[in-house]
Amino acid sequence: MVTGIENRCLNDVNTKLRKKYDLYYHSFEKQKGSHVWLNGKEYILLNSNDYLGLGNHPKVIERTVEYIKK
Repeated sequence: MVTGIENRCLNDVNTKLRKKYDLYYHSFEKQKGSHVWLNGKEYILLNSNDYLGLGNHPKVIERTVEYIKK
């Protein structure tokens, strides 16, 4: 069953236009550091705000959890 927000997104003109150029809107299968996998092929991610792969670094996660608990 499609919800109201899903229906709105599916029928939104701007969303349809963006999906026309779907090469920019892929979901990666997995990410390890700055390496990502798409359709079974490994790539180096250089164009995101996490291009260094620090988003999954254990110390970054640990400090984030500590901050949230405060």
